[in-house]
Amino acid sequence: RETFEAALKAGRMTLEALGLGAYEARERADLFRRFNLQMVEEMVAMAENDAASRVAVFKRTSDMLTGIINEDRNHLSLVQRHGWQGTEEGRHTGDIADEPQNKPSA
Repeated sequence: RETFEAALKAGRMTLEALGLGAYEARERADLFRRFNLQMVEEMVAMAENDAASRVAVFKRTSDMLTGIINEDRNHLSLVQRHGWQGTEEGRHTGDIADEPQNKPSA
């Protein structure tokens, strides 16, 4: 448990160093904590506690987490381009639909 919390803190500090605000970095860490605990609770509560069932839960949650990480990566890229206050192009409302399209750099 201590290792998990230390890893969350290290991740949060890394996000802040990359330009994400402290509040948003903490929200991301809290989201990951809830996601991880939900996965563990789901695995514990499974009636059939065999390897195939655990692998299925792990694969499903891993795919979900990959999607979340990719969304965060795209959002962090936008924050780094537009700053925490945003620009005319990027408003940073938290809604991905309000963010500018990712454009390849020239």
